[in-house]
Amino acid sequence: VIYDQMQDGQRADADLVKALSATVGFEVRAFEAFRTGDQDMSPQIATIRKANPDAIFIAAAAPEVIRTVNQIREIGMKQPLLTGWGVFQDTVAWDGTKGAVKGGYTWIAQDLQHPSSELKKFIERYRSAYSDEPSTFSVHAANGMWVLVDALKKAGAISRPKLREALATLNTTTPLGTAVSFKNPPSGENVSADSIVVVRINGRATYDVV
Repeated sequence: VIYDQMQDGQRADADLVKALSATVGFEVRAFEAFRTGDQDMSPQIATIRKANPDAIFIAAAAPEVIRTVNQIREIGMKQPLLTGWGVFQDTVAWDGTKGAVKGGYTWIAQDLQHPSSELKKFIERYRSAYSDEPSTFSVHAANGMWVLVDALKKAGAISRPKLREALATLNTTTPLGTAVSFKNPPSGENVSADSIVVVRINGRATYDVV
């Protein structure tokens, strides 16, 4: 495992991999951290190379994930690469590594290659507007904006306390067909379950479902 210790989400991904090792049945042979903005990951990668793992989990976002992948491949390490939610599916990762993320594994919450009718319309509009392929991040950003709009409508005013109160019990479906509901207490987390699609990257924004 190699991870960005400055990013809460990436650090949580790395910690989860470590915590699940006994349950799932694998061994973490190296657990190496770097900091956002670091340019040279060679000390961490050298430790990982010495451990000779079967695969490498990279918990990082662009641009650090690009540097890490490139430096791993530049020294001839050919192990399969894995990462957290959607990172390798993003065209930024493919372009920045010149396709070195090919064969890497990640997971996404919607199968963009077999979309629902609502999601298909969004993908077509995105391609037209940006002349590029959307990532799973694009979809979640759109869903987030629609959730905010619905919460503001429910709040009845542009007020942080009222917005927070509205979100606490929000139950809505976005124009993409994504069901979103919150319940607070106890946690305030989104309690609607997303589907999980595990994918192996085979091209720029394309993948095989595992």
